[in-house]
Amino acid sequence: MGGGGDGVAGHWGQWSEWVCHYQCYIHTEKRVRFCDDPAPANDGAECVGNSEDFKNSTCGQNLVCPLECPVGLWDFNCDKTCLTCSPDCDKFSGSCESCVAGYKFPESGCDTECGVNTFGPNCEGDCLQKCETDCVDRVEGTCPIVSNNMKYLLLIFLVVPVVGVILLLLRKKKELIVEEALVPFE
Repeated sequence: MGGGGDGVAGHWGQWSEWVCHYQCYIHTEKRVRFCDDPAPANDGAECVGNSEDFKNSTCGQNLVCPLECPVGLWDFNCDKTCLTCSPDCDKFSGSCESCVAGYKFPESGCDTECGVNTFGPNCEGDCLQKCETDCVDRVEGTCPIVSNNMKYLLLIFLVVPVVGVILLLLRKKKELIVEEALVPFE
């Protein structure tokens, strides 16, 4: 880039404070600066040099590297969980390939339970399709004991006997009427 004419050459701003830069087995501190004092303008030259600076340090030396975290834990010091991932989660981001049954959103560590009318791995099961109502559980999608089909059967089992009793009573009454009609008047 040229630096001639009305161009304003960029100059580095102040360095930030040193902060611990966490990397497994590497203990450093990092600081940054921006090419904004002033920023290059009108074809002015860019800043020369690095925008980041590192130095050896003792910071972070007591942290457990995520690569050493056991199954179901992640992040530095293994202080975050991913127990609902299948298989185990990424040790640096916590994201998963898939969720165990009853959980969803593998990209965020399967930290959300299935909602209404869903069940199974990644909550891909449809309770309404399976049970015609919401499932009792979110893992296997167990249907309630009394589904809509069962309600109809129960209704039939209750209505048929009642109708039968009414028909018997009507028949009995009809027989009594016929008997009365056949009895001679005295």
